Amino acid sequence: YLDMAELQARRQLPVPENTTTALPLRFSGGLARFNEHFNSLWPRLHALLPQDYQKRMIDSLEQTAYKSYRLTVMKAMLDTLAVFNRKRNTGKDFREAMLQYIHYWAAEDLVRYGWLHRQGKPERLSKDYLDFLDEIPINNPQALVTGKYAAFLREYLGMWPRDWHYIPMELNDTQLHSFIQADAGPVSEEDELAIKTPASKRNAAQETMVSKLYSLYEVKYGNFRNNLNLLASLARQLPAGIGTDIMQARLISDYLDQFKQPLSLRNMHLMDRHIGNQDIRALVNQDNEQLKHKLAGTSPDNKEHNGFKQRQEELYRKLVAPYSGKVVYIDFWAPWCAPCVGEIPASKALAKELKNKDIVFLYIGVECDKSLWEAAVKKMFDGGAHYYAGKNESVLLEAKFNFSGIPRYVLIDKTGKVRDENAPGPGRSAELKGKINDLLENSRN
Repeated sequence: YLDMAELQARRQLPVPENTTTALPLRFSGGLARFNEHFNSLWPRLHALLPQDYQKRMIDSLEQTAYKSYRLTVMKAMLDTLAVFNRKRNTGKDFREAMLQYIHYWAAEDLVRYGWLHRQGKPERLSKDYLDFLDEIPINNPQALVTGKYAAFLREYLGMWPRDWHYIPMELNDTQLHSFIQADAGPVSEEDELAIKTPASKRNAAQETMVSKLYSLYEVKYGNFRNNLNLLASLARQLPAGIGTDIMQARLISDYLDQFKQPLSLRNMHLMDRHIGNQDIRALVNQDNEQLKHKLAGTSPDNKEHNGFKQRQEELYRKLVAPYSGKVVYIDFWAPWCAPCVGEIPASKALAKELKNKDIVFLYIGVECDKSLWEAAVKKMFDGGAHYYAGKNESVLLEAKFNFSGIPRYVLIDKTGKVRDENAPGPGRSAELKGKINDLLENSRN
């Protein structure tokens, strides 16, 4: 049920003047006044949305009721902001930034509900539920002043593949020939003849040759094609604008991060033609160039960079050394992450199924409070391999394995070599078991 009485009572009570952030802060510089105001307002806003009460509402309310509750809280926050602005005589920049902050905080929560309501099991959000986007739009240049806008877009993009389907692109012989010529250089005369020969008239050798070319294409370009298809599908579903551009750029960067295949100039144009904003296109191109340098070993060679890389490797070796001779499946998670928690039952079931094989399931807590992590491990696991990564170690691991969000899964072979730094989650059991069995049988390859 929606406890409107409690919410209304909470709105009537003034937030205590001694409400502070975790640590007293002093600011200097041109934005000192802005940050002082934010430091004072922030706990007042959070008092209207205590974490335990928010979780209770997400767990207990269906879509319509939760939407009503969260938008009512947003209105209470806007009222609090208006009073604060009058009392503190805040500046225009602060008022606008906080207005966007409150709106997109609500939007982020409303989209996250699809993950959180059923403990990590995706729930399709209805069209009526999502009509809040008429008032809190996806494309809003004014919202760039707050990180909540980026957080909302990240959640919305995470929801999108579950709700909107795309049709895989079909590849014919002519397209295969053109693509290989453009991106892999001229093909041999034999290959060209085999491709151009109608399928019904090919001999056995030509069939084998064409089959190999298709396999080469799928390995090298299949993921690229699918990403292009995702970009096109997203563009069809959403109006053009800054938010759509940011999500398109995120898809491209995720592709580079996952598959470690820099794009040729031609392919880069195919991808970023979906992005209207020139600055965002430049950032995507920058990601592509950085990947090229990384793979070529020409990244910046300075003491700070080398020291950071050394700390990464030392931590990595410390983590995998106890499991030498075994395949290691790393699960980066946190107790506050509903998708992470939602995958744990499947992970435990798979670990039990493979308990007699040379594999270790290593659960690493990142970006979370240690006491809450310890309590969660005790509650959700019966033994197993666990490691808590504090703030500094979380940064090292996120950089080592190129991720900025969780859950994230990594597969390590028996020699300690990273084989898949974006491995399937436990929910994709058949795919994951296939990869694990390959490593168990071919760990020396």
